[in-house]
Amino acid sequence: MTGAGVWEWDSAAGIFIREDEGSGSAAPAAQSERLLVADSWLVTDGRVRAFAAHRRRFARSCQVRAGEAQAASDHFWDALVELLPRTGDWFPRVELVDGGPSQTEDAVRLRLRVRPAPVRGMTVIVWDPQVPDSRVHPQIKGPDLDQLGELRTEALALGAQEVILTDEAGYVIEAANSSVFWWEDGALWTPASAVVPLEGVTAGLVAESAQRRGITVRSRPVTRAELEAHEVWLTNALHGIRAVSEWRMSGRGSAGDALTGSEPPGSPATQAPIDRGRLQDWRDEWDAHARPLPDRTARD
Repeated sequence: MTGAGVWEWDSAAGIFIREDEGSGSAAPAAQSERLLVADSWLVTDGRVRAFAAHRRRFARSCQVRAGEAQAASDHFWDALVELLPRTGDWFPRVELVDGGPSQTEDAVRLRLRVRPAPVRGMTVIVWDPQVPDSRVHPQIKGPDLDQLGELRTEALALGAQEVILTDEAGYVIEAANSSVFWWEDGALWTPASAVVPLEGVTAGLVAESAQRRGITVRSRPVTRAELEAHEVWLTNALHGIRAVSEWRMSGRGSAGDALTGSEPPGSPATQAPIDRGRLQDWRDEWDAHARPLPDRTARD
């Protein structure tokens, strides 16, 4: 167990080798390096939610993108878990990267970044860029993260923290870093689109919770404008469940507006309905999914 840092997997030796000696900021990537796959999860005092599901999703994506088998091995995950801190709030990310042509080492490498967890929230302001999603690999987390990061930076300048993604027909797919649910007629709904969204681990937990509560989960095409009339939840591994409190459509501000809560000039905003009692109830259930990190003898 250790603190923040970046480690690269040495497949020949079967160990992680530390790549940085800093305070947890990402080590600069080589100019030719490409992020092929990534996965992240929240660790709070050594407890994590749906760790096995994150492991399976990452390993499956690595196999699809590069035929990388090490990402599924018990030895790799045993070594990874040993590097995760057991105290404090952390948001580690495991990566598959392509470093480009090399005659001395494999170009495709596995890496772990142990990062302090960002501040988390119960509600979120969402920006609609009103342009179709242009991701290349929407079903795999990682290769489009730079593009999504640019969108989120623009959203922050408009006073929002998330971005809604829509297909060519204007139907919602998901959010830049979250799955989408909404409440309608007593049921919990998910968007249906021509673009298949990323398989959300936290979204799977929410769907399981709905089933236990006897609540139907349905799916249909929906536009962002239609969502304005409903309570909308965004789910991911960092925040769990957040309710959309506001929709932003246009206008310019500064990144500080989103942090201070001030209104960017000329930014139309639509308030969103929230049942805070229901939201807190479901967030509490999400919290209850936290389990101690597995030890070396544990197997999925």
